[in-house]
Formats: sequence, structure tokens, C-alpha cells
Amino acid sequence: MSDVTAQDFDWSPLGSFWWASAAEKYRATVRQTRFACAKHRGASNTGAAREAGYSAQKNAIRQIAYRVYRSNVVQNLLAFAEKHQNGDAIITKPVDTGEARNVLSNLIRGSDPSIKIRALEALQRIDDRANAVPPHASENDGLTEYRFVRDFLQMPNGGCAIVFLWTGLHQQLSSLPLLLDVSAAVQRDRPELWASVVEECNPADRNRLSMHLADCEWQLETRKQIWGEIGIQASPGCPVLVH
Repeated sequence: MSDVTAQDFDWSPLGSFWWASAAEKYRATVRQTRFACAKHRGASNTGAAREAGYSAQKNAIRQIAYRVYRSNVVQNLLAFAEKHQNGDAIITKPVDTGEARNVLSNLIRGSDPSIKIRALEALQRIDDRANAVPPHASENDGLTEYRFVRDFLQMPNGGCAIVFLWTGLHQQLSSLPLLLDVSAAVQRDRPELWASVVEECNPADRNRLSMHLADCEWQLETRKQIWGEIGIQASPGCPVLVH
């Protein structure tokens, strides 16, 4: 992402290095990163699109700007930037298997028996996944975490397990892959758990979570692709409940 660090663009207030690292974390294009930076500075959708280098006629640029703003990548960048501004976010690499194992191992050593069981199930799922090759999966398409979550959702109490893991890694709940499907699974299996993790979210994350869950098209195209890989059809506003 060398173009992200170019000095012909106003990367304030976070700076070009921060945005370059964030772009790598979320696999964002240069234009998506510039758009998110401009929005974070307070630009309108149309203004951010023009700053980012998108070009079109007046009506068309508005449509482009709206689509870019609503994209998963840009929403993740904006959420991450806001969290950083609040002083509680650092640049990290995407969650890897080793980090997931460490978090789950700590949960297993905890005192809550129900959490131990879910963490053990999640750890077993990681082992099972390591020995299998997901159909049609590409390691370079940026959807590894989505497939990781999908695999959890295919096991009993998998939604609860992935929420324990995600929050244990201090990730924002609103940025959870397959958010609609996980939310529905947890609210079905352990509604008190979902209420608890939502309550622990900071106000900004809680607002984004409410907005995303009310949006029937949130993550829709990615949901269609991820579930379609295993022969399941995902529909707008309709969660996939495997168990």
C-alpha cells in the first residue's frame, strides 16, 4: 500500500502511516482508504469520493459515494479509526490461528463451566478446520475470517463460541463477520449472553451494531458468497441458522 503513504493527500489527523497499516489490516484499496480518511475528517460522502479519486457526473458520483460508504471495508476502517481516536485501538494483524488458540486456552482455564465448554468446542473446531480444506476458498481474497466464523456457526453453540473468541480478542462487535447470522444464533441459544456482550460495547460500537442489524443488506454480498460456497442461500435480512 505504498500509495497510501503519499503526501499529496491530507491524511490528518491520524497520519499516513496509521492509514497504511489500517489498509493492510482490512485489505482496503487506496481509494477506499482515502475515502475513509476523508470521511473520518468530516467530509460528506460526495466530498470524500472526490478526494479519494472517484470521478463521475454529479448524480453518478453520489451513487458511487453511497456504495463506497456502505461497503464493509470502509465501514470497518471508519469504525477502527473512531476507536483509535478514543484511545483504545491499536494496529494489529488479522486474527490468526495461534492468537485464537491462546484466547480460547485462557477461556478454558476460567471459572465459568459454560464458557469452558464453549471454548473447548471452539478449540476442537479449529483443529478440525486445520485438517480440512474449505471448498472454493482462496487464502488471498480477504474472506478468511468470514469462513472461520461460518465454520463455527455449523457446530452446536458455535455462535456463542465465536462471540467469546471475538470479544476475547477485543474486537468491536459491530465488525463481526456474518454479524446477522451470529447475532441470530446467539440470541436463539443464549439470549442472556448476547444482551451481556451488547451492554459491554462502547456507545459508538453499540450504535453501529444497531444500525447494521437493522440493515437487511449489511454484508449481504459477502454472506451470499460465503454461505453459497457450502450450498446455503443467504437472503436479505434473513439469518442463516444451521443448528
